[in-house]
Amino acid sequence: MAIIRTETMWFGGEKFIKRIKVDKDGEFSIKLPPEANDILGYDIVKADTQSQALELFRVALIDYQNAQTTTRKVIIYEVKHNTAELNEKDLHFESGVGLVVTARVYIEHKIRIKDEDKYNYKKLDFDSDEDLPHGLGVIDFYGHADKVHKNAIDWTQERHDFFIMIYEAMTNLILKLNELKNPGALIDFIDSGVKLIENDQNNA
Repeated sequence: MAIIRTETMWFGGEKFIKRIKVDKDGEFSIKLPPEANDILGYDIVKADTQSQALELFRVALIDYQNAQTTTRKVIIYEVKHNTAELNEKDLHFESGVGLVVTARVYIEHKIRIKDEDKYNYKKLDFDSDEDLPHGLGVIDFYGHADKVHKNAIDWTQERHDFFIMIYEAMTNLILKLNELKNPGALIDFIDSGVKLIENDQNNA
């Protein structure tokens, strides 16, 4: 792709080099400043002629300047679960049984341009103390999820702590279940639980 024209301009208080390029098919393109890309959600304009590309570039910068941006910290979470299908012939599950909960903290940018709302999301750094534990996913399953629920909610400390609680509780459960790979230990664990219930009922 050849650069046919270069201009230096000021954008956001800093110098920006505007490069007009044309590819082998005769398509012209101009890359936008990074700040405009963050707001508009695209980083380049393309057109069939140089003048059209310049006009699209000009309009993009006007849209950037006129954009009304609001920012909030959110938790985006996703819950997946599926049901069992037991193969009675050889006693194994055709599809897994399980639950997956994933959650991360994002910065949401809501941009209103010409009465249209657009959303951009940026993940916090993994090393940030504000993010949730790395890879907050618990009890994985085989196959496809029957149901998936995904949502973005406003960040609050209580909601943040709630997902950490889920992570810690489910992690502890997985570790406990991992100890029961021995069938004898599993039976002892179940029987001890039954006895505890019976004792509680007798003492009631």
